[in-house]
Amino acid sequence: YPLRVTIEPGDTFAALFHRVQRSIIELLRRARPGESPEPDFEVVVNVLTARYGTFAGLETTTDWVRSGHVEPSHVIRVQAYDYDGALNIEFDLNTGLSTNGAHRAMPDHLAAVVAAAVDDPEQGIGSFDLVTDDERAALDHLNPPAAHTIIDEPVHVCIQRRLEARPDAVVAEHDGATLVAGDLDSAADSTAKWLVSNGVTPGDRVGIRMPRSLDVLVAVHGVLRAGAAFVMLDPTDPPARHEAISIDAGLRTILDGLPTAVDGEPPLPGAPGLDDLAYVLYTSGSTGTPKGVPISHRGLADYLSFAVEAYTGDDVDVVMPLHSRLVFDLTITSLFLPSLVGGRIVVVAEEGVEGLARLAADTSMSVLKATPSQLDLLVRSTCGFRFRIAT
Repeated sequence: YPLRVTIEPGDTFAALFHRVQRSIIELLRRARPGESPEPDFEVVVNVLTARYGTFAGLETTTDWVRSGHVEPSHVIRVQAYDYDGALNIEFDLNTGLSTNGAHRAMPDHLAAVVAAAVDDPEQGIGSFDLVTDDERAALDHLNPPAAHTIIDEPVHVCIQRRLEARPDAVVAEHDGATLVAGDLDSAADSTAKWLVSNGVTPGDRVGIRMPRSLDVLVAVHGVLRAGAAFVMLDPTDPPARHEAISIDAGLRTILDGLPTAVDGEPPLPGAPGLDDLAYVLYTSGSTGTPKGVPISHRGLADYLSFAVEAYTGDDVDVVMPLHSRLVFDLTITSLFLPSLVGGRIVVVAEEGVEGLARLAADTSMSVLKATPSQLDLLVRSTCGFRFRIAT
């Protein structure tokens, strides 16, 4: 018969024990063998109290013969008996339902719970330490110290200040053409004002359907300065995908190029909050309809705080290629990292293997963000790395 156990906030071991004990007594009063209304349980507890002394004049002994888990849904079976005058509890775990060997920690966890209950039945169930020393060491290894560089405002606001401070610095280049900070700053402002004058308001979503170029960098900052969130659309994708994303995202407008300057000076909104939307990344749709993944300004700032700490430093002049499709998050975040640290973005127009071949031959690049498959191709095309690689 099913017995449902819930742990209430503030429960002690003793309080839980007495509540479960009352529930068991009530259940046994109602239960009839073979009449269980629910055949599948995660945990099965067998409590055996029968005693055997002799059988046909012979002394008897008892043992639990394990027949395996007859029900695949059973995760745990507990056998409690007192045949020999002392309470015995045996614990049977269905390892077939374990994931990645996680069941191996169950004995230690069970022992910790039992020890805590025996040591002080009146202590709160949530007050003792379940994690073992070995597990804590493993968790510490998986959770490195937080980055020292913390960006506590929208990333494009940080970048705008840097652009204004060094207007003559080259921030991007594409096939010999360069973009300096002052020009990026003024062009982004112009784009933002055009968007505002055309009805874009904070919180709106704006599509950017442009190839990798210097202009796409301007468009991204223009949308963010207008208080909107951007949604990247690959110009080479079929129109049906663009239409589906446009409807799903509720795009206010789509930029296929940089707009012309507007008359007058429409006021731009203030900086968005960190929990406001920065962009929406759409999945490929290979397993169904493309799904939008919203990325907040806080999420973008947290990732870039890590990236600045992990991949840059005083000894690195950050020159980073923009070499993959703009609909990939890998590429989108590459639009911001160099500008945060006074570096330079190099637009690589070539696709696939041709683009990677150009990266392998270009000695000016210092930081590369790539997928494992791209790194494999790069290894095959060069005798050694000159990059700090962010996989």
